[in-house]
Amino acid sequence: MKVFWSPEAREDIRQIYSYYAERNPVVAEKIIEAIISAAMLLEEYPHLGREADSGKLRLWQVPRHPYLLPYRVSDNKMEISAVFDERQKRPDEWA
Repeated sequence: MKVFWSPEAREDIRQIYSYYAERNPVVAEKIIEAIISAAMLLEEYPHLGREADSGKLRLWQVPRHPYLLPYRVSDNKMEISAVFDERQKRPDEWA
């Protein structure tokens, strides 16, 4: 199954990279690699993440990092809608 990144998710990745790259570019690269690796695992196992409260999305935790990938699965496509930092307040309901 092919993974697609929403424009919002792409922007989240850019912001995460920028934040860490200012402090330590090596760490920034490793964090982005971990996020992308977590997403690639979903290509083979699209229902690996748990179902969100709304039932519209699934949520996949990036291993050893505070990032959550909310995503939708439909037909032969999966879209990651965001890269959410769990140190922030979670939305009351995932859209």
